[in-house]
Amino acid sequence: MRVQKNKSIKSNAERATQQRIMVHPELNADECFYNKTKFHHLLHVEKTRSERAQKPLILMIIDISSLMKEQHAHDLQKQIKSVLETSLAESDIRGWYNYNEKIGIIFSGVTSADSRQIGAILKKINDNLSKRMDDGLSNQINIFFHIYPKM
Repeated sequence: MRVQKNKSIKSNAERATQQRIMVHPELNADECFYNKTKFHHLLHVEKTRSERAQKPLILMIIDISSLMKEQHAHDLQKQIKSVLETSLAESDIRGWYNYNEKIGIIFSGVTSADSRQIGAILKKINDNLSKRMDDGLSNQINIFFHIYPKM
């Protein structure tokens, strides 16, 4: 009888773990982007870590708000997220900086945050967006950078 209880407890724990894996509350259900609340929390944590270690952190903001007026806005979001998946490292943190308006990417593993590094990131993202999207649409996307720690 006792063995069965342990098996029962184990199977309940396994089911709970599987449910947490399937529906992670901090991630949007249909994509691998953090929601706004979790993304801002991670940004705060990474900024604090960056300041403490005196290592650079780059925050890239992709403003897609003008695209959200388009008829196929949801499809455009998927296209942009697909471009980001192939353009970014697995360790880069992606999420909604402002839901349905601005996507945030945190680059915390950079060795420098100079204009050459930012230029390389920007070129890669722009090139990939241009390859996958109509020029009229990709030209409506604005990209901004913030560097931490603030000097």
